[in-house]
Amino acid sequence: MSRNAPIRNIFPEKYLVLLGEVALASAQLEYSVGSHISMLLNLSAVGCATLITQMTLFTRLDVLGKLGAEKIKGKKNLKEFKELIERLKQCATDRNTAIHGRWWPENDMTLAELMQMTQGTYKATGYQAKNKKQVLKATKLAKLAKDLDEGGTALWATAKSTWFKGRVDALRRREVRKHLHSVGE
Repeated sequence: MSRNAPIRNIFPEKYLVLLGEVALASAQLEYSVGSHISMLLNLSAVGCATLITQMTLFTRLDVLGKLGAEKIKGKKNLKEFKELIERLKQCATDRNTAIHGRWWPENDMTLAELMQMTQGTYKATGYQAKNKKQVLKATKLAKLAKDLDEGGTALWATAKSTWFKGRVDALRRREVRKHLHSVGE
């Protein structure tokens, strides 16, 4: 394959769009995970960034899983949280394959097909990304983007009912005390 072949000649546009969705969803999830770690450790955004900047998303999820597990009450809730973290770790692995893997048609190609690809006239029946440990088919990109997005939403739902709830309740109590104090003056 010519190194000068435009990416659109090699990879269909619909998959390029889906790769963009995966990248955006994973960036949102990384931000979300960082925010949760910051809340759980009671760190400022700068303090948390200093701590987690060099961590991969997989490692951040591992840290969040351990910190969050300490705050969750109830066996069922804890089990669901751990399952969510494991699903998100798999999404992080799939995301790495999607973003960093080598994309290529699923089937072996003839020399003529390779030349057609560089000219933009070859249409493969399917594409897949490969890295050292995994293969990810392009048809899974939409599901991966959706899973990353829904996983981030599920983390916020968990936070609202556990570690975030305590912060909100404390802020509300402070506001009530402040109001009562001002009324009594």
